[in-house]
Amino acid sequence: MRLTDLTRDELEALFALSVSAPLAALGMGAEAKGAMLKLTAGLPASRSGVARDIRNRIHLDPHDWSTPRETLPILPALRQAVWESRWARVTFLGARLVPFERDIAPHGLVAKGAAWYVVWRNQDGKMRANRVASAIDATILDEGFDRDEDFDLEGFWTDWAQARAASRGGLHVKAKASTDALAQLKYRLGCHIDRVHEENADEEARQIFLTFETLEQARDCLLAYGNAIEVLEPKALRLSIADFAEQVCGMYRG
Repeated sequence: MRLTDLTRDELEALFALSVSAPLAALGMGAEAKGAMLKLTAGLPASRSGVARDIRNRIHLDPHDWSTPRETLPILPALRQAVWESRWARVTFLGARLVPFERDIAPHGLVAKGAAWYVVWRNQDGKMRANRVASAIDATILDEGFDRDEDFDLEGFWTDWAQARAASRGGLHVKAKASTDALAQLKYRLGCHIDRVHEENADEEARQIFLTFETLEQARDCLLAYGNAIEVLEPKALRLSIADFAEQVCGMYRG
């Protein structure tokens, strides 16, 4: 196919993609820019202005106003392991930020909004997904793995995401968070935060809505943030946190 076979609408769609944040995070930003430059250079004179016109009219910013940009230093290593079908030794942060190590066979990477997930299996053959931001270290191993030729990344992700959404029935929490601590709360509790209410919010606090599996999990997570976050509902969680806080104060004051 020749470049002259591309319609203006098709060229506009290509250039609208530009160099997206997900590609840049993967370490492919320079390659994507180079490809776009070559595409532009190869266009006939009558179409040479399409790229400039699109850049000046459409810009894609995948980052939510209230979501801090994730720092993902190990994403390029995971990309390499995916591309080369090699095992990787990854350290994730689990519940209560306790680290755990897994040898994983990474089959794919998924960008959901501004968040990246790695889809992987281990020796038991079961496919899983973890947020890349929860990984703090990754080492690519020499050993390769055989990919399942029938594996469908998009199909797996669709099923996994639907199951995850359905399983988050647990405990729904309404709270008020300090704006000064909001970015840190989102980074640490991101997997529990459903949304942040920005409308009619005062300058010092925002209402946030979270989901936890149990009351105990919610209490253990939220206690660590002191007065940076105040539970409004449910009342049982509010009372439980107050009781634990009183016990701690009593012990240290005694």
